[in-house]
Amino acid sequence: MFSFGSGAVSWSSKKQPTVTLSSMEARYRGATITACEVVWLQKLLSDLGQSMDAPIVIYCDNISSILLVNNLVYHA
Repeated sequence: MFSFGSGAVSWSSKKQPTVTLSSMEARYRGATITACEVVWLQKLLSDLGQSMDAPIVIYCDNISSILLVNNLVYHA
């Protein structure tokens, strides 16, 4: 994890455990895994007595993934 001023940047590269049929699906799964890791880190920090007051922003540069997340029809 790298800290730049008031924010932190985390980067990871690993083989995904599932097969995807498109780059959009792969990036969507990557963003989902990132969100799960953020929740885990927030709970860990909370257990250590550190609170997170600011929202966590996850950046994704894939337009198709962003459109999928924003389209409520695809969410169960």
